[in-house]
Amino acid sequence: MPQTPYPWWRYALLLGLFAGCSKEKMDAMVNTVKDQANAIASNPTIAKVLPATGNVQLAMTPPVSTTAAYVKIHKIGDGRPNVVHFTSYEPTGGPNQFPAILVRGITTANEVAELAGKNVAASVYVQTKSGASVYRTRPGDVIEMSISPPVADKNTVAATLPGFTLYDPQGQPMVVSQMTWEAVP
Repeated sequence: MPQTPYPWWRYALLLGLFAGCSKEKMDAMVNTVKDQANAIASNPTIAKVLPATGNVQLAMTPPVSTTAAYVKIHKIGDGRPNVVHFTSYEPTGGPNQFPAILVRGITTANEVAELAGKNVAASVYVQTKSGASVYRTRPGDVIEMSISPPVADKNTVAATLPGFTLYDPQGQPMVVSQMTWEAVP
């Protein structure tokens, strides 16, 4: 198993001790570094550079929400329609955070911006926690997802799915009053 490197502050502490710094001087150095880190993190210019992560809200009992949401169009080619995926996890990484939500639809759009103002017939998959059953629309059933124009200042795409019922492999229902997305392309 690879060793985890020491955090940077441990090196600074060791360097300070070897350089003959007093405890007071070391505390002052630590506070200075903390202040600088906080200043960088709260800088509005830097906040604009950081990518948005979006969110998903499921109106149900109990409510389910995520702190990330993404939208991606997969271009199939050969005259076949494209596939749009709305996911609560990074599209390239797979469902590694929970709840894990996937909404999959067929579209003629080639770019996310082309989805604005359209409805997409979609299948829905929800796994509320790791190891739990995956609830999904029944095979052949679709839910009409309404996609709003992108929110320019947030660089996100909004989508809404009206009330629907999902089922686990044993046929147990999960009733969702509404699902809303604010997804990052």
